[in-house]
Amino acid sequence: MASPDPLYKIVIRRIAGDASCHQTLYGSSSPDPQPGLTVEIQFDVCLELYRRVITLGCPNALNKLAKSLSTVHIFLDFLQLGHKRIDLHKMFELINGKIIASRTLSQDSDLGLHLTNNGAKQLSDKLSDAFVDNLLSSNPTNVTVGLNLASFLMDSGWYVEATKVLFALEDCFKESLSPVTRNDISSKLLHSLSEYRQFDMAEQVMKKLSVFNGIQTVNSPSELCEISNYFYWRSLFPDAHKYGMKAIKSVSAVTKSRVAIDVLRQAGKANVVRRQFSLAHLLLCEALLYAQEIFGKQHLRYADCLMDFAFYLLNVDEVGKSVQAYQEALTIRERILGHHNLLVAKAYEELAYATYVHEYSSGHFEKAKKHAEGALLIMHHIIPSNHLLVASSQRVLALILEEIAIDDQVGDKKASEGMLAHAEKLHLSAVTLSTKAFGEKNVQTAKHYGNLGRLYQTMERYSEAEQMHLKAIQIKENLLGRDDYEVALSIGHLASLYNYDLEEFNKAEELYLRSIKIALRLFGPAYSGLEYDYRGLIRVYEETGDWNNVYQYIYTLRDWKELKMARETESCENDAVTTKTARPIPQILKLIDQQSNNDDSQKVISTVTDLSALGAGVGTSFSSQQRVNNT
Repeated sequence: MASPDPLYKIVIRRIAGDASCHQTLYGSSSPDPQPGLTVEIQFDVCLELYRRVITLGCPNALNKLAKSLSTVHIFLDFLQLGHKRIDLHKMFELINGKIIASRTLSQDSDLGLHLTNNGAKQLSDKLSDAFVDNLLSSNPTNVTVGLNLASFLMDSGWYVEATKVLFALEDCFKESLSPVTRNDISSKLLHSLSEYRQFDMAEQVMKKLSVFNGIQTVNSPSELCEISNYFYWRSLFPDAHKYGMKAIKSVSAVTKSRVAIDVLRQAGKANVVRRQFSLAHLLLCEALLYAQEIFGKQHLRYADCLMDFAFYLLNVDEVGKSVQAYQEALTIRERILGHHNLLVAKAYEELAYATYVHEYSSGHFEKAKKHAEGALLIMHHIIPSNHLLVASSQRVLALILEEIAIDDQVGDKKASEGMLAHAEKLHLSAVTLSTKAFGEKNVQTAKHYGNLGRLYQTMERYSEAEQMHLKAIQIKENLLGRDDYEVALSIGHLASLYNYDLEEFNKAEELYLRSIKIALRLFGPAYSGLEYDYRGLIRVYEETGDWNNVYQYIYTLRDWKELKMARETESCENDAVTTKTARPIPQILKLIDQQSNNDDSQKVISTVTDLSALGAGVGTSFSSQQRVNNT
């Protein structure tokens, strides 16, 4: 026989089920709890209402919960319960998601949620607007409470609303803020604006930070971290790396754990894009371990770290593991944040691309397509259609559609042509948005040109394909130099065009050899992209009758396969992240110094984020030797 529930749970359930639940908890007008009812009791009643909605689909419980969470002073009280933050995210996103979903339905009542006369106003908007109104009416709201609300909103991807709160704090308290608090607000603003890709405003905020105005002599780790993050999303990777490493070296024993994790993550990502994989592995592993130890595996912070580690894995040819990590991160985010959320959409996008890479040789792109379309569908309901974040998901879907179209060319040519036309539309939109955000002379814009070059090659528009590839190469060389990895990718793209379609074999040979030279110098002989350069060269020499070189590169390709197999075997035997514990910060700093002084740490295994080439099937105009990725 089951034991009876503790009295506390019985009382909580009784209050939740009572018709006058809200009045019982909060009284008729007073913002203070009823006598004997603490904030924690109020929270637990709301959590019981949430459970009734989830398990029973109870519309009455949903409306009671919405009424409680929409009251700003109640929500701000709940924010003080730090140990219940994840449950608060779940309740918040349930209400927010129901309101967002109601916009796609003809009648709100289908959701059981009675909206106000203002229409389908999101909970994130209601709370941020109410908070700002209280500030503007000289309500004595604590700055710390406002920062707490902004952090909550940013943690769940509601950057516009967080920005609104932070600007209001800055404006309302500008005369009384200490330099440290003012810097804290500016750092959070920079994060929110950068994550939402509002770069012009972010640049203005960044100029207020002590790094640039000289108010403080010692810069905080969070400030340096957000500067690195701004440059990272602007694709200004040398500056992102510079400030990321400064942030790491400014971390100390008194740095808050959340800040330390963010700094490790940011410096790790900056090292990935600078191809310093040993340092990236160290930093991102430690971030993941700290998040696991402090917050546990079912926390948003852990999911964030897992996303970053998946990005690293994708860049070092551990594609299968990357897919698994992205899937786990998506599962955590969706369980906490629901479906109608930007962070969930971004997780779908990243999983779509990793799945696309993983299934490239098989040609099974159904899952990748479903994930990419899912990301765009979520974004359609929560951000403008011309937003830069939408362009990123459009690019991924376009790449997937292109490969599906290639596979369908023999069976259904009309459907294939339709998909290619759709892919072109998506790529052109991405180019337009990228140029507007970054300008033409930017690595991201160059990548979009390269994607168009690949697409036009598929569409047999070879002159336009050559033009796009040359444009991508010129931009990258001017920004990064002739021997950068990104340049090698683009010259590999152009080599495949000359080899397989234009039959300009001398040009193709020169470009393949140049690409191989860069790859060997940066990544060593086991780099995955070398396979497609070697196969390309074999075809060049077969077509030109140079049989000595044909045999030479057949043997070279055989050696490459053995090296790659040995590396994969070694990877399977390596330790798993979950078996370790996080190192103390001083030990991490010591290891960073050691690796920074070791030139060999810069020459590590290959990268897959911008894969040099991936198989697509022999016998088509785009054979497995020439298919390339430039995302």
